[in-house]
Amino acid sequence: MDAKKKKYFFVEKPHLKHLLFLFFFIISIAKNAIQDTFSKTNNLSSPFLKVYIYIIADFLNFIPFIIVKIRTKRIRPDSNIHSNNDVELIYVNQESFTNKKKILNIITFASVDYIAQISMVIYYLIKQEYKFDVKEVNLNSLLIFTILFIILLSKLMLHTQFYRHHYFSSFIIILCLCVLVILDIIQMNKEQEGNKLLANIYLILRIFRVFLYSLEDVIGKLILLYQYFTTYSLLLNKSIIQIILSIIFSFPFIFVKIKDEENNQRSIYEMIGEIFDDKLNILKYFFFTIISFFYNILCWQIIDVFSPNHFCVAQVFEGFGLLIMNLIGNSLSYDSYLRIFMYILLILISCIYNEFLVINICGLAKDTKLFLDFKEEDDKLLSRKTVDRAYSEEINDINYSKTDASIMELSTIN
Repeated sequence: MDAKKKKYFFVEKPHLKHLLFLFFFIISIAKNAIQDTFSKTNNLSSPFLKVYIYIIADFLNFIPFIIVKIRTKRIRPDSNIHSNNDVELIYVNQESFTNKKKILNIITFASVDYIAQISMVIYYLIKQEYKFDVKEVNLNSLLIFTILFIILLSKLMLHTQFYRHHYFSSFIIILCLCVLVILDIIQMNKEQEGNKLLANIYLILRIFRVFLYSLEDVIGKLILLYQYFTTYSLLLNKSIIQIILSIIFSFPFIFVKIKDEENNQRSIYEMIGEIFDDKLNILKYFFFTIISFFYNILCWQIIDVFSPNHFCVAQVFEGFGLLIMNLIGNSLSYDSYLRIFMYILLILISCIYNEFLVINICGLAKDTKLFLDFKEEDDKLLSRKTVDRAYSEEINDINYSKTDASIMELSTIN
């Protein structure tokens, strides 16, 4: 342990489960690359269509769900033991209460996600006269809000413990937040010089949306922990509830006419139909649905195997990848260099917070799992040495007793 204490940096030993982060990064880049090929329209057809596609992508989890069910299906042995009526009644009441709680939790989980999705659709409905959108790479501050919301919600709802390295990481994240928020506001105001107020309202709405997604992640983790859902059953149940919510939300738009980019009053579903007049778009949206299916599975696999906090690391890598893709072929400005530096810092800080990287300075390593394991090894070694010493002393006592007995026998003979 003394030799280990002299080292300043430790990296967690990689395992196969860490490949989830690599797969998520690849899928997220592919997902955004396909999105960039979609035709840019100023009507509401694209936001509506994306909501439906994400629900379909989640519903496709019925395939792995059925496969897992078949593989794990076991015949329950019949029991000849019958409990009395009182015990059976208690069991039924407990099971009924548990099922109600499961249903309530999954409805809350699906509703929070659906509200987050349609919030931007509602925004565009209210402000449809504005041709306004902001690139994701110009909203880097949202990632910091995601990390902060996840940290706070995990503390409140999952009761995660906070130690020195967590406080240190949170302080650096807040500093990064201040810098990136300023950069985002400056960039949005440059792009929308006539709509500065709208740009700021848009940013506030996106922050609220991030909060809802963070809340969804933590609620989902609670469901996975305590209510024995798999990631597939969780996403499948969510999609079923959201299909019902979508029918309710979408029904009025059969009759309501919306302005298109040419200011003509038309049905939103006519606009969606026109997207598929180009047969290439059918193929694009098909692949987008499949990639979204894998994207969502990997999101929840990371949250299930690790935690919502660890998923923030994956999101930081995703954001960094999108930033680099956006900068390829463009001249780098001071703003670009500053954003790259902020992302590299965020990657390091996220790894420190989640103990992928342990810094043995100023007591930051004291309460990490790695150093607790070191301490456990030392305790076991110390315990083993104590037992060996006690055993050795016991053997010596026996030998001394035998020697004393032999001396007494010799003295008796003499």
